[in-house]
Amino acid sequence: SRHIDRPIGLDFCPMDLNGCAESHTTGSTARRLPLFAVVVSLAVLFYPTLSRHVVDSSSFMVYNDDARQQIWPFLRYTDAALFQDDYLADYQLAMNPIGFTATYRLSASLVDPRWLSKVLPYLLLAAMSGVVGWTAWRLGGAVTCWASVALCLSADTYLTQMAGGLPRAFGYPIVALAAAALVKGSPSGLAIAAALGAAF
Repeated sequence: SRHIDRPIGLDFCPMDLNGCAESHTTGSTARRLPLFAVVVSLAVLFYPTLSRHVVDSSSFMVYNDDARQQIWPFLRYTDAALFQDDYLADYQLAMNPIGFTATYRLSASLVDPRWLSKVLPYLLLAAMSGVVGWTAWRLGGAVTCWASVALCLSADTYLTQMAGGLPRAFGYPIVALAAAALVKGSPSGLAIAAALGAAF
């Protein structure tokens, strides 16, 4: 038989290049179908409740209880005339974690902090769900991923605690990131999660 040399670490495809390409395309499609099914089914299942939550939260008359004391001091960064030399505002800003303060202060020139406090919970929920889904998929495949993300979206604990965009809202995504780093075996990922945990 004819011996065929190939570079170390590369598999030899015993068919022509077109056959290899077709096989690769078929495999990629087969891997994407379960992911597509997970995303679509979760979107259909949870869209009604999450969209209603967004509508209710969009009103300035609806807010998380602690947001009343922790968000308003950031308005001084949207309007220099607001809350200057205000002892209570200075006190509240001084006790906030540095990452939380930096997030609101740096974005104040672009968006009203009150609006940011309403949008952030959904961004953080999406981030947490995505990281949890990725970790669960690595551990147990599509079914485990679906069940884990469904639990995150159906349990009121997460969105309730994230509402208001307060420091505690960042805790869940950061813990999810740490879990993902453990599953991946990434010391740098754990270090990033630890640093973020200290900042928020």
